[in-house]
Amino acid sequence: MKGTKVLQSFTCQVNALHFSYSSKQIFSDANFKFESGKIYGILGPNGIGKSTLFNILFGQIKTDAGSINWQIKPEDMFYVRQHVSIPHALRIGEFIEMIFRINQGAFSLDEFFKSVPQEWHERLERLLELTPSKASFGDGKWATTLATLSLNRQFLALDEPTAAMDVHTRAGLWNCITERRKNGATILVSSHYLEEFTDTVDGILALKHGKLNFFNSVQDFVAQTGIDAKAKNVNEAFMGYYNY
Repeated sequence: MKGTKVLQSFTCQVNALHFSYSSKQIFSDANFKFESGKIYGILGPNGIGKSTLFNILFGQIKTDAGSINWQIKPEDMFYVRQHVSIPHALRIGEFIEMIFRINQGAFSLDEFFKSVPQEWHERLERLLELTPSKASFGDGKWATTLATLSLNRQFLALDEPTAAMDVHTRAGLWNCITERRKNGATILVSSHYLEEFTDTVDGILALKHGKLNFFNSVQDFVAQTGIDAKAKNVNEAFMGYYNY
């Protein structure tokens, strides 16, 4: 996005990660690496552990075993949960201002608008004046995600960022996500709109049976998982991979 600085390179190495809820194994001996300036998509059906992985990466859940070796500080990371909860007493604009002041110490509405595509300015101006009860969930999350992408963070985790959004808004938001990659940000994204990953992600983490399997691209995922089912696209490959 415009107005964001170019970030320094870094890596994050995850080694032999184990985690269980009671007797249910979520991850077993998971190993993967994040590199700067890349977008990673995470795949899996509901309840398989995608949000759990986000929480583990951000230190909100302790693992049973394994290590996560970040080369960046916690303040260089930001996580937008699947369900964004905006206090009812605040306007959406006040909530976004709070995000900036807490995470960057200052807020400039003009600078924020400079970072957002011109075509969205009018819509955003109206939305910032509304309270959550007067706006849709999708609009509230859209504005919050735009604010997050405007922060100069080296690692961003977006859990279902385009949920409850129309096709045009989803496409525009993905343009902003890929723009952040150009500035060196690393972004981990989960989505049930699998076609969004086709020309955007640099790698896929697919959760299955407690394992995290890495694929170099959507095309690689389709080729490796859809051979028997002769999948024509990522949705068909997903259905075959998870035995639907």
